[in-house]
Amino acid sequence: MNVFAYCDQAFERSMRWVAGVEPVTCPPTTCATFEPGWLEYQDLIVIDLHGERGLDYWFAVVDGPLPGRVVALRADQIRQADLDGAVVFATSCYLGEDDNPMLQALLEAGASYVIAGDGENYAGARKIAGAGLLAIFFRMFLEAGASPMHALNTAKQSMKIVATNAKAKRDALSFRAFGREENLA
Repeated sequence: MNVFAYCDQAFERSMRWVAGVEPVTCPPTTCATFEPGWLEYQDLIVIDLHGERGLDYWFAVVDGPLPGRVVALRADQIRQADLDGAVVFATSCYLGEDDNPMLQALLEAGASYVIAGDGENYAGARKIAGAGLLAIFFRMFLEAGASPMHALNTAKQSMKIVATNAKAKRDALSFRAFGREENLA
């Protein structure tokens, strides 16, 4: 299974576990250097970048001498890629809200499913929790041959058994699948 992962540099270590691959991080990658073609020919795309309600981009938070936000990826860049039915699992906050521009861009670019949560999401940076743990289970079941909907449902059942942080667990269990209507039936 081809997996691509993109995350805030602060989440690099946990993303290796979540996605099972070496992630691209922001920084050093930014929207100015991100290649939309990286999203193509992937079976699973895992994203752990920051989002806010109504924004048409994801960002990373940078500490240091010039702290602030760095734009990691814009909706128009996603639309430039042919996702060709890829499954996207994103822990980015607010992505699961129906009018989110990033969600719309992923679907317009051809994602068959987008697994996301609405509101603030908790994936864990140093210790994997909530949505990050759900993503690990989801990827494992998908790699084992489960359909995306079955992988999501089975991952949620696993979360009920192993998750210990009540807030992060509740958040992860609220994640849902977005996609073409025939896929979600």
